[in-house]
Amino acid sequence: MSTTEKVFCYECYDKVSYETYIEERLGTLKNEKFKYNRKVARCLVCKEELDVYKDENVKALFDAYRVKHGLIPLENVRAIPKIYNIGKRNLSLLLGWGENTFTRYYDGYLPTKQYSDVLTKLHDNPLYFSEILDNNIVDIGDMTIYAQDLLQSLKVEKSKIVT
Repeated sequence: MSTTEKVFCYECYDKVSYETYIEERLGTLKNEKFKYNRKVARCLVCKEELDVYKDENVKALFDAYRVKHGLIPLENVRAIPKIYNIGKRNLSLLLGWGENTFTRYYDGYLPTKQYSDVLTKLHDNPLYFSEILDNNIVDIGDMTIYAQDLLQSLKVEKSKIVT
């Protein structure tokens, strides 16, 4: 697939158009090999590979690791603060983790299986979040008020589900 967008080619020493291909590659992460689909951009002039999709390719390799090890997808991690309308730091503290732990996972770091399972349960089950709030309400600024309001709305939802 060819594009009209231009990027700098260090071989041609000019801005060039490029073509994009998908290639299956073997990558290594944490001393394990993984097959993943990698995007490759090639200069239309000299056919040199261009560094256009580096971030996407790193994410694809990490995603392959996540799948193999049954870890929560990054998109699901990033959805959790939106689902519960909670900041990353506050969520981390509510879970009893270090204040930057959730932020690291949000930014793409790979969680352990244990942390991944908690995050998956949070993503998939709002009643689990309600249980965490019931058991771990801590005073972190406005979090207590937020927790009480959210608990109330979840209890209303829970009563609708039960009846």
